[in-house]
Amino acid sequence: MADPNLKNDFPEKDLNQVVAIAAMCLQEEAAARPLMSDVVTALSFLSTACPEGGGGNNNSSSGEYSSSSDDSGSSKNQVSEK
Repeated sequence: MADPNLKNDFPEKDLNQVVAIAAMCLQEEAAARPLMSDVVTALSFLSTACPEGGGGNNNSSSGEYSSSSDDSGSSKNQVSEK
């Protein structure tokens, strides 16, 4: 899923979090999608958590992402600072 030019030199946890953010943006119901400002904030936290040069395998994280649904089938996605 990641760019092969990275040669697996990136924190896998960060990749998983980026994928989770992307998945939240693909919700069928527009109301269930996160605000773009929340997406930018979440990605900014991830980029500041990465060491200079983007390499390494530090597995650090600066944000948490959650998704939940209620009885009506509506889902709520949240991006929050850790």
